[in-house]
Amino acid sequence: MPFYEEKGGQLVPRGGVPSEAVAAIERADDEAIVEHLTTSPITEEYLYSYEIGGKPVVGISVSGAKEVARELGNIEVLPDFKLDKDSDPDYIYATMRARDLTRNTILAGFGRQCKYYLTTGNIPTDRINEHAFVIALSKAQRNAILSVAPQEAVMRIIQTFIEQKKLKKLPPSY
Repeated sequence: MPFYEEKGGQLVPRGGVPSEAVAAIERADDEAIVEHLTTSPITEEYLYSYEIGGKPVVGISVSGAKEVARELGNIEVLPDFKLDKDSDPDYIYATMRARDLTRNTILAGFGRQCKYYLTTGNIPTDRINEHAFVIALSKAQRNAILSVAPQEAVMRIIQTFIEQKKLKKLPPSY
């Protein structure tokens, strides 16, 4: 999943995001996916913001990626997903493809989800996460959409989301 930060008044892709930030943003999205599955709220949180060294790093939620696809209007998520739930005793892996209909480009997105609920510190418990399958597929879909969407357009849409305050700020200990 790509991450972004502001530099010189411009939103730019950010590399080298610490695993702590990646884990916090993924955990927030896991919770949002489960909330959507169990209560079907209309979410207004398209982005997650996690502070690193006093500066926010922004990641796109599953809902945000779907909104990016709707805004662009030229992305098709293909139905031929792949799921691997057997090769790893603790994780489910999903692969999904998306097509940029304008450029006729097909790229893949990947998702990984622990089969068990995690404790603080991302340590698996013995409790099975009954939503792990859907979370893995949702992450793969998000990543497939973001892989084919032009980065300039994604950054413009992210800036609009920020201006509309469709962002959830995550606490440092998340």
